Amino acid sequence: MAKRARTLDFRRPFEHPTQHEHEAFLTLRRTVGLIALIVLTTLLLVYLWQGWQMSYLTGQLARSQAELEILEAKKETLSLEVAKVFSLERIESIAKNRLGMVEPKIKYLTLPPNDQAEEKK
Repeated sequence: MAKRARTLDFRRPFEHPTQHEHEAFLTLRRTVGLIALIVLTTLLLVYLWQGWQMSYLTGQLARSQAELEILEAKKETLSLEVAKVFSLERIESIAKNRLGMVEPKIKYLTLPPNDQAEEKK
């Protein structure tokens, strides 16, 4: 018997001659592995996002607290300024010095007793 010479098929250069063409690419083992990889990747991304979000919110809280302290100090300053502007001593000083107002002289009115008032009627 003479050996047949093997012919080369250049139409499928990367295919191994003993490989079965009907073999499926996604077997059960590969599918489970792919699903596990997707789940682990998703969990890792959620974990990283959670850490980033926590850092971001902590920084934002610190900035807000610093801003609150500044605003409270400004509010206190403005409250003191308002109290100073509307104090009675200041208003009296402006009235006397700038406007030239004087305090009225107090005059007392004496009324006759009730008995004499009734007799005159």
